[in-house]
Amino acid sequence: MNKEVSFPELIELNINMMPIIMGNLDSIPNYAKQYEDMIEKCDFEKGTTVYLTVNESVVQKGKTQRRPGIHTDGTNKAGWGGGGWGNKEGIYMASTDGRCKMWNCQTHDADHLGEVSEPITSGEIMKPNILYWMTDRTPHESLPALKTSMRQFFRLVSEDIGIWYAQHSTPNPLGIQPNCPVSLSNKFAT
Repeated sequence: MNKEVSFPELIELNINMMPIIMGNLDSIPNYAKQYEDMIEKCDFEKGTTVYLTVNESVVQKGKTQRRPGIHTDGTNKAGWGGGGWGNKEGIYMASTDGRCKMWNCQTHDADHLGEVSEPITSGEIMKPNILYWMTDRTPHESLPALKTSMRQFFRLVSEDIGIWYAQHSTPNPLGIQPNCPVSLSNKFAT
């Protein structure tokens, strides 16, 4: 299921969980159009609302670009792109440096932020420029950068999410709305 990808030219784009329509390139704002090829490599049903995340930034040596710690994107409150291995739901992720570790297992033992203890199975460090597929219950963690450098991160989440947090997500300027309940609360508040 892993696919090689080519990241576009870096422009320091930063969007999180922006709703777009799979297969409808007109639903992608102009400032994110350079990611069309990567979006099209994701095997989600055309016409569904999916959620795009792109982070392009300098990451300092020893720091992470994304949230550190082993976690899942599905929590005990809500899921993101559920489904089992081989299902067309889930999450696609790739980065230019591969500094993410993932475990070939699923867990439902996650707190309200998705944080989990060390999974039983051994983990695998992702390879740079490879598009990986996982479920929202797959443990993964952002790893510290080996050197200070620019990093690009791409994630596309299937429509099967339980909630869209407006405080932490990027609205689509073209008017595409999330296809799930919207929360105005802070997901990191306990």
